[in-house]
Amino acid sequence: QVEEDEDKLIEFYQKAGYIDFDLKGVQVTNLTPTRVEVTFQVSEGRPYKVGAIGIAGATVISSNEILSKLKMGVSNTFSPQGLAKDVETVQDLYGAKGYIDARVMPQKRPNTDTGTMDLVLGLEEGNQSKIEKIEIKGNTKTKDKVIRRELSVAPGEVFNMVNVKKSKLRLEGLNYFERVETQAEPTDVKDSKNLVIAVTEKNTGSFMVGAGFSTIDSLVGFVELNQGNFDLFNPPWFTGGGQKLRLRVAIGTERQDYVLTFIEPWFLGRKLTLNTELYYRDLQYVSLNDLYQERIAGVRVGLTKALGSDFLIGGVNYTYENVSLDLNSGYT
Repeated sequence: QVEEDEDKLIEFYQKAGYIDFDLKGVQVTNLTPTRVEVTFQVSEGRPYKVGAIGIAGATVISSNEILSKLKMGVSNTFSPQGLAKDVETVQDLYGAKGYIDARVMPQKRPNTDTGTMDLVLGLEEGNQSKIEKIEIKGNTKTKDKVIRRELSVAPGEVFNMVNVKKSKLRLEGLNYFERVETQAEPTDVKDSKNLVIAVTEKNTGSFMVGAGFSTIDSLVGFVELNQGNFDLFNPPWFTGGGQKLRLRVAIGTERQDYVLTFIEPWFLGRKLTLNTELYYRDLQYVSLNDLYQERIAGVRVGLTKALGSDFLIGGVNYTYENVSLDLNSGYT
C-alpha cells in the first residue's frame, strides 16, 4: 500500500506541474505495537508552466490547426500526462486523414529561470493509407455480418484511425466479447493496409432460478433465460445473430407471470431496433373482505433509431392489452 501511495504522490505532483519533484524516501516509525507513523520525505521543486510551443515537420495539416487542438496551451500548467494527451490528439488528427504511420516526437526544453517548459512537437507524417480489406478473427459463434455492420470504416476508404477506434468501442459495447483488438497489417499494394479485427468471445447467455416471499405475492418461484447474442434462424443453439431474447416465468400462490421479449437491433438490414414483448399476468389482490383477480394479456411492439448520432435516440411504441377483472365478495 505504501508503494502504491508513493506512485500516487509522484503522479499528483507531476499533474500540478512539479516536474522536478523527488521522493527522497519513506520513513516508518513504530508508535505502538499496533500503530505506525509513515513520513514521506520529498523535494517539491517548482511548478512549471508551458512556455512556447513549436511544430516541426507539418505539411499535411497546418501548424495553426494543430496548435488549436492542443489542450495544454501556452501558460497552462505543464504535466507529462497533459503532454501525452496532446500527443494522442495530434496522432488522431493525422489518423483521421489516413496517416496511420505518423509519429509525434515531443521535445521538452525546461527553463529553470522562468519556470517554463518550451515544447517542440516534431512530426514524421508518412504516407496516407487506404483499407485494402477487413479481416475478422476469433468469432466462432458471432456471425461476421454482426461485427461488420458495427464498423465505421469499409474497404477502399481512407484508413481513418479515429473511426477504427469508434468501431472498437461499438464492438466492446455489444458485450459479446471479452477483448477486441484492432491492427493494421501491410499488404502488397502500395499505401494500402488490411484492418484486422481480433475478438475473444465470452458467454452471452444466462439461466436463473429463484424463489421469494412477500406479504403481497406470498410465495413465488421464477425461472429466467437470457441470451444477449441470440439468432432466431440458427438452430439448434440459436446464437450468433446479435439479437436478444428474454424468457421469464414466475409462478406463485397469488400470481403468475409469463414474459417473452425479443429484440432485433438491425431490423430489415438497417440500424433500426425492433422491440417486441408478449406477456400474460394473473394477479390476485386481497382488499378488506374482497378478492380481486386481474388478468392482463398483451403485446408490445416498438421501433427505435439513432437520430444523427449514437447519443440521440427516437422511437415509437404500440401496446395492445386485454385486461379482465373478477371480483369475488365474501372472501375470508
